[in-house]
Amino acid sequence: MTIIQSTYQDLKGHYKKAIIQFGIIGVIIAVATYVGLSVGKVDVMKIMEQIMDMLGGKEAVEELSKQERHETFWHIFSNNWMVCAQVLLLALIPLPLYMITFAVNSAMIGMVAYIMHGTGQGVFKSFVLGILPHGIIELPMIIIAIAIAMKINNAIYKWIFSKFQNNQIGTEIKKALLQLIFVLTPGMLVAGLIESYITPILLAWGYR
Repeated sequence: MTIIQSTYQDLKGHYKKAIIQFGIIGVIIAVATYVGLSVGKVDVMKIMEQIMDMLGGKEAVEELSKQERHETFWHIFSNNWMVCAQVLLLALIPLPLYMITFAVNSAMIGMVAYIMHGTGQGVFKSFVLGILPHGIIELPMIIIAIAIAMKINNAIYKWIFSKFQNNQIGTEIKKALLQLIFVLTPGMLVAGLIESYITPILLAWGYR
């Protein structure tokens, strides 16, 4: 069995339940964020400003809007890839800090939905055309990264409590690197291509 086949077998065996479980948790966080903003009647412009700050500020967002499609793709892909890499790096700390990344990304979906509703774009249509096509790949990749991080974190706890005798951590880190290369990177590549080249076409078609 090749390294790639072994990596996908391990993925299939361990992470199917995680995708379902964290998918449900992610939806709950997104819906709770949307409902919370709606109940609080938070100013849409303030939310947009917060998101722009997270993306590097107004000037950075304006610069992004002027980019060519291939530049937009590279920006989206590199950002999404870094999210997965950040989750795996945070897993090396013996605290579940990687869950913060998951919670923030889930809440962002609720914030975007709130903005769409507040600006009259229509949440359902915007979600189906603007988020779902790439999100159906991107979000499972982030969830898989979280599941991988959990295994690394668990191995670190075992390593610490065994007085540094348990060697499972080395195996889990090696698996994580292989899954980053052969699963998460291709997944984020496809999601980035869809978001950069297909999503704009779908939105233009849906709102013409």
